[in-house]
Amino acid sequence: MEFINTGVLKKQDCIDSLPETPGRAYLYKYIAEEAVSAVLFMGVDNFKYINDCYGHKFGDCLLKHISSRLEDEVGNYGKVFRVGGDEFIAVVNHCTESEIISKARQVIKKFETTAFSIGGQEVSVTISIGAYIPEKRNEPAEDMIRKADIALFKAKSNGKSQLAFYDKPMDDEIKRKLLLTSEMRKSMNEKEFSVHYQPIFDISRGKATEAEALLRWESRSLGSVSPAEFVPVAEENGLISGIGYFVMESVFRQLKLWEKEGMEIKVAINISPVQLLNRSFISKFKELVRKFDIDYRKIKFEITETQILTDKGGIVKFLGRMLKTGLDISLDDFGVGFSSIKNMILFPISEIKIDKSFTDKLLHDEKTEVIVESIIHAAKKSGYKVTAEGVETKRQFEKLRHMGCDKIQGYYISKPMPPEGIVAFVRSFGL
Repeated sequence: MEFINTGVLKKQDCIDSLPETPGRAYLYKYIAEEAVSAVLFMGVDNFKYINDCYGHKFGDCLLKHISSRLEDEVGNYGKVFRVGGDEFIAVVNHCTESEIISKARQVIKKFETTAFSIGGQEVSVTISIGAYIPEKRNEPAEDMIRKADIALFKAKSNGKSQLAFYDKPMDDEIKRKLLLTSEMRKSMNEKEFSVHYQPIFDISRGKATEAEALLRWESRSLGSVSPAEFVPVAEENGLISGIGYFVMESVFRQLKLWEKEGMEIKVAINISPVQLLNRSFISKFKELVRKFDIDYRKIKFEITETQILTDKGGIVKFLGRMLKTGLDISLDDFGVGFSSIKNMILFPISEIKIDKSFTDKLLHDEKTEVIVESIIHAAKKSGYKVTAEGVETKRQFEKLRHMGCDKIQGYYISKPMPPEGIVAFVRSFGL
């Protein structure tokens, strides 16, 4: 790794820290006068984290040196402009498409192998790039910049040190997300969201003893919108916390209604990573529990491994405390992503949920069968319950029962249903 020592952090280094980098006004003029081959919109990955850790003065000084490095990398190919706090645009001239790709990847690679030292503090940063190659001559500067910005959004959504080129579907995706965001805000007030429940069957007891709460959105203007589409958008735009509280409040209210009908059932609630990282989540959750006088033993959190692996705010400690109250914690989508057997030992959980992708292959792939059987064996030896999701046939059910799986969930048992159908289903259904 190349090591760049920028010397002692001095006050004058941080005042008007990027005077040599042209700004947006000159950018538009430059694009209008040059034969533009590409616009590269470059963003520093997770720069807010650096500011939070080391302060804005440190961040400003770092940006100065990032700017200098970008100018060195672009060199005679074009010019670099600073257009935002941690964003830069490089206008590249007289280059072929292959040269543009090569130059962009070279910039990304250079930052991956460079460390900066400011005032004795060493820090590494990475750069993501959104690129737009003009489709016609004399295209308006504003359009080119907008399209490169959309490509940067796509690059950052793919992770760090990424390169993405603009295409028309990206534009459509952004417009769709903006529409969903706008409609979601209205829907929260117009009560277009509802909670359905999918029964979970306890094999040893021979009946449905739990249900998973599943959010549904029936929009007046968009029709039925899948959670797979709107939940990620809600997480991106900050609406997921409000939606999550709506789900919890709906579930707790429903639990009290079911209590009056003499039905005992546990409800699993999916908790978004964004919710757990929100400092007000814990207090809001406890406030709702007190408001509805809910027995913790009737609640289960379904979380993913990613949420715990990226723990930055005492999530593990909170979940550990919740386990002691009687609340169950299920590790959802087990078998995909970062999953490993050791996480069953290290994480504060009471149950694992085998991902549907494994259930789908269970009867057709010997390796999958071995893996599922091993997961069930290891989990039960560790004292955890095991639920398999996505069970759709009797053969899958029988196979999982033979392997020792505790609970199953899927269309073989029931599709999700409105709350009013749960009581009759739970009291009558058996296998």
